[in-house]
Parts: sequence; structure tokens; C-alpha cells
Amino acid sequence: MMSIPILDESQLTLFEYFGLFVTLCALVSSGFAQYKDWFTVQSSRTPAFSLWHVCYNGDFGNCVDPLSLDQYDYDAALISSRLFLLLAIVLLAFLTLLASASLLGSQKVNGTSPVIFPALCALVLATQILGNSIFEGSVRIRVTRYLTPYGQPRVDSVFGWAGVSAWVSFVLVIIDTIIYGSYFVFGSRAMNELEHHEDDEE
Repeated sequence: MMSIPILDESQLTLFEYFGLFVTLCALVSSGFAQYKDWFTVQSSRTPAFSLWHVCYNGDFGNCVDPLSLDQYDYDAALISSRLFLLLAIVLLAFLTLLASASLLGSQKVNGTSPVIFPALCALVLATQILGNSIFEGSVRIRVTRYLTPYGQPRVDSVFGWAGVSAWVSFVLVIIDTIIYGSYFVFGSRAMNELEHHEDDEE
């Protein structure tokens, strides 16, 4: 059976720095996901839809709230996506603060279990997959279905900057979960080894 290697403090600190960097990138990407073009529908008016805007013909300066358009019947799905993805941003911001405090040597943060980091990542993953999937599976499908002429193949829709950013953030949080999960495993191994060494000295 393969044993878990023991990392020293400097190696564990590298995990923390890398985790903080990836968390910041995920937070920025989540912010861009709030922009005005999650997907664009290739129809006569070429509307671009996002969590907060519907813009026509590439005019991002003159947009309306998607909830003001009653014909699509997506209000519940859109509101759910907004809530989940806003919660993901809040959790990512909190994770960023915790990771920064840990690197700065905060006694309160370093005195807590390192499992809080992968646990927070898992919560972010859950909120993002729910928010992204609801938007893709309900809002996007309902819009393209409504804009498709009767008896014709469904109109095409393509990802915009916000949609790409949302899924990039999701991938980054998966990486972050792996980083902090490894940090927890290796950190726990190092801590157990230190405790055994102290017991042997006594």
C-alpha cells in the first residue's frame, strides 16, 4: 500500500499560495459571469441573454432585465440561477479571505481544522453546478425553443463572455478543491507525524 508522503512547512505553504491564486482567478471569473452575454441566439434580432440582461443586435449599452420578458416563462429558473451564482461569489470571497489570513499567520484561522478549505470549495462547486445547470437547462433551452419557428430545427445559440467565464470558474474551483484537499491530506499527515515524534521524545 502506497504511503502518503510527508511534506515540510515550506511545501505546504506552496499549496496555500497556489490555492489562493486559483481562488482569486475563480472569483474574478465568477464576477465576469455576471456580464451581459452568457449566450447569444442566432435569430433575426440576435438577442444576447445573461443573468441580468437581454441585449439585442450587439448593443450592450441598451439592455433590459430578462424578468421583464414574460413570453419565455423562465422566471423561477432565472432567479434560482442568480441566487446560486451570487452565493458562489460570496463563498469564494470568504474562501479568499480565509486563505489570505492563513498565509498572513492568523491564529484564529490557523487554529481551525484545514478541512474547512476543501469543504468550502465543495460548497462553491455545488452552488456553481446548480446555478450553471439551471441556467443552461432551463433558461437557455426555453429561449431557443421559443425563438425557433414552428417545424424548424432549433435555432443555434453560442457562448458569450459571461457563459465562458461561468464555466471557467467552475473548472477552477474543481482545481481548487483538489489543491485544498491535497493540502488537508498532506497537512494532516505532517501533523500526525509531528505528534508521534513529540510522543517518542517524551
